[in-house]
Amino acid sequence: MEPSEVYVWEMETDNGTVIKQVDDDGVEHRRDEVDPHVVVRFTLKPRQKGSPLPSHSAIVDHEKQERYVRSFGRGFIKDLGLAGYGLKEYVNCVETSFYRLWVFSNGQCLTTNPGFEVYI
Repeated sequence: MEPSEVYVWEMETDNGTVIKQVDDDGVEHRRDEVDPHVVVRFTLKPRQKGSPLPSHSAIVDHEKQERYVRSFGRGFIKDLGLAGYGLKEYVNCVETSFYRLWVFSNGQCLTTNPGFEVYI
């Protein structure tokens, strides 16, 4: 499995609606289909059922004026010599107005200030 396919996302809105990256019926959704102002939880879950990798959730506290900003992924490339280039690591990021939660394909995570970037 490619590093970019390890995790899938799930969002919960302030009215309790849960939107999954891939519905139970196989329909795939995009992250930008959901109004960011109504997101109260963003979770990254292992794609494979029974995976030993942990889930990671960002809980957005609207009462403290926290807001979900966006989520995105970053791929880091490595040189494979004569074989060309390949994906070394893929990092998912969930950004709120208070922090960024970076989740690596091996299950590790890192929390930074909202403006910080991760480089490998």
